[in-house]
Amino acid sequence: MKRLIQNGTIVTSEGSFQGDVYIENGRIHSIGTGLSARFPGAELVDATGKLVLPGAIDGHTHIDMPLGDIHSSDSYLTGTRAALFGGTTTVVDYANQVKGESLEKTLKDWQNRAKGLTVCDYGFHMTVSDPKEQFLDEIPALLEAGVSSFKCFFAYKGRLMIDNDTFVQLMKLSRKHHFLVNLHAENGDMVEDATLRLLSEGKTGPQFHPQAHPREAEVEAVARAIRLAKDTGGNLNLVHITCKESVELIAEGKMRGVSLFAETCPQYLVLTDEKYKQPGFEAAKWVLSPPLRKLDDQNALWAGLANGTLDTVGTDHCPFFFESQKTLGKERFDRIPNGAPGIEDRLELLYHFGVKQNRLSLTEWVDRCCTAPAKRYGMYPKKGDIVPGANADLVIFDTEKHHTITAESRHMNVDYNACEGMSITGKVEQVFLRGIPVIRDNACLAEPGSGQYLLRFAAEGC
Repeated sequence: MKRLIQNGTIVTSEGSFQGDVYIENGRIHSIGTGLSARFPGAELVDATGKLVLPGAIDGHTHIDMPLGDIHSSDSYLTGTRAALFGGTTTVVDYANQVKGESLEKTLKDWQNRAKGLTVCDYGFHMTVSDPKEQFLDEIPALLEAGVSSFKCFFAYKGRLMIDNDTFVQLMKLSRKHHFLVNLHAENGDMVEDATLRLLSEGKTGPQFHPQAHPREAEVEAVARAIRLAKDTGGNLNLVHITCKESVELIAEGKMRGVSLFAETCPQYLVLTDEKYKQPGFEAAKWVLSPPLRKLDDQNALWAGLANGTLDTVGTDHCPFFFESQKTLGKERFDRIPNGAPGIEDRLELLYHFGVKQNRLSLTEWVDRCCTAPAKRYGMYPKKGDIVPGANADLVIFDTEKHHTITAESRHMNVDYNACEGMSITGKVEQVFLRGIPVIRDNACLAEPGSGQYLLRFAAEGC
């Protein structure tokens, strides 16, 4: 199929210009002006007055994630469909190792879970929760299978938390084999101590969740991780950063030459801990870890995104139904399933609160949501850019469209939206995946199973 997207403003991480994009055989063939004369017979798509962007990449999702007896509420069909509606054409989900099971089995299990369902392209990070030597020995084989990033936790003591020695071992392996280590940076001992103290005082409601995850727990873990990354020469990616002090530590670490990247999430950019003042159990909607922080932190995150201290924006999409799943923790905040929906909202939220409010330029917006994730997660230049030879993953974006975010108007399989009622300007209008229209006229045209599994290789800079 030959298609020509005409007369749009093409935006990449390098600049913006008015022009055409010619697509052939699922790839970008040519970029320029007046291309209709060169390529007669192509299906024409008019993008006059609209932006043309690379398909966005969400490098942090938890789709159909097991948590005890429940799963996060989006299946690979509903989750990736919602991603497409939000202009995200590729997700990198987390495959979580079960203690006692091999990493190879984990990957196969998660691939089987997604098979036949996904409608956008996808890959997997591997979460290492049982770092026995025989499992770490599997890493080279996983790299061959296209897994170029692994995750570990300084948090969740007794379940996922690893010690410093294990982290050092993993970081040394990342240097040797050129992969990325994603880290949930919260001090698990501090979180557990705070949680037990609050519960002993009878403070059991969701409003106490942020007190159980104090900023000091994140800041200590970030500082420790950067120090160990410097000592080992490993490749570190700090996910869902929330605090001003963390941004400062990351900037300092980069100046010292540490192989260091960092991510934040839309919820930390547009919401604050005021949400925990909601009455009754309502605050449980924003029980996520790390928790929402203060306005000063939010401002520091925006500044860090603009100056490149923070490299990417991922959603940490992990939805649970409020009525039937979040309420499992009605008696104790530490039993509320952690997470919130967001896979559909990211691109539009960052346009409205970032570009329109002069916190980000158009090119920075595209870089943090599209190009930088492609580079960090081993997909560039196949994904994340508008260049000849790249996959024709493209988004037509209406900068003037006003709309209100509601759970009802979104497509995520969950009964609330973390940004419910926000009125924003800027909306995804059309989406193409490998040149095929998948979102048009507010309908998803993609067939279940049409998303492709991606073989990802060494991240840029690793």
